[in-house]
Amino acid sequence: MPLAKAFNSITNSPWQNHWWFTLVMKIGLACLVPFFSDEAYYWVWSKNLQLSYFDHPPFVAWLFWIGQFLDQFGTASRLPFVILSHLTIWIWCSTLAKDQTNNKKILLHWILILHPLTGLGGLVANPDIPFLFFWSLSIYFYLKSIENPQSKKLPALLGITLGLAFCSKYLIALILPVIFVHLLLQQNWKRISPATYVVTFLFGLIFSLPVLVWNHMHDWVSIQFQIDHGLGQKGWKPSWTLDFLVGTIVLLFPPFVYLFFKSSVWKKRDFHTVAFLVLFSFFTYTSFKGDTELNWPIMIYPSFFLVLLGLDFKMPKILTAYFVFFAAISVFLIGGTLGLWGHELHGRLNEGLKAQRIFE
Repeated sequence: MPLAKAFNSITNSPWQNHWWFTLVMKIGLACLVPFFSDEAYYWVWSKNLQLSYFDHPPFVAWLFWIGQFLDQFGTASRLPFVILSHLTIWIWCSTLAKDQTNNKKILLHWILILHPLTGLGGLVANPDIPFLFFWSLSIYFYLKSIENPQSKKLPALLGITLGLAFCSKYLIALILPVIFVHLLLQQNWKRISPATYVVTFLFGLIFSLPVLVWNHMHDWVSIQFQIDHGLGQKGWKPSWTLDFLVGTIVLLFPPFVYLFFKSSVWKKRDFHTVAFLVLFSFFTYTSFKGDTELNWPIMIYPSFFLVLLGLDFKMPKILTAYFVFFAAISVFLIGGTLGLWGHELHGRLNEGLKAQRIFE
């Protein structure tokens, strides 16, 4: 009986059935798509575990280490990434979108699944996956802390997820200005006791220790490298900003961007609107300081899509266009990695065939 109740609790909503269906599809695809060179790079890290690494924090290696018992099945060792990526979608549909109807949750699920970064990107083992998972949990625990300012558990859980996010990607630091602006606009900072901030800081510090200790032992070379990578270029190339803005607007989907600003929803002071505007502004600024990669602001997309779903709108043509557009991109990219369109495509698509030599 307890097992039956547990099963019903994870399949009793229509959106959950969609979630399970796409999880099975993603697991199957993940076992077929060959490793990209970056994945092979991180896979090698997992054979030599350390507190952290030069290029990135260690969580990407830790996940590969968890999946190493699947090495005999080739790329199946990336399954911990696939599952964690899919759990991120669960967080957004089940908790962060809890006030939405089932139909809108289904819509959010498919928007995230078909998106190249939050959906298709979940097939490729990379630091963005644990980062976005812990970023999403951090948002949840932060918002719950605002609702329950007397809770002693929630600030600790927020600190834990922030620390683990820091062990995934340094960009978690950007949640701090977002929280600051949100608290300032909502005047919620008055409700939070100083002890709450201390508890969150201490737990965040403890769970960040692997990265902090490693960097301390290596003259903070990794953190400095990432800062220089994003902000350390001398001069400015207009192509940096143009490429970032055009690429990001395409990934946000232009009709959605138009609807976002036309509806004046951007003037709202809820957390997700603040997060999108603050982070989009920050990364636009970084495009004047260096070549900003399109996956860096991965955390803006779920918040942006969730804000749009809060609108009372009917736009089947726009949604159909979104699904067709990104579904076509997914088919093209997945087919390219499998060699279905020949081997004359962009090198990033067929580089998996080269990385396969590791397993031969």
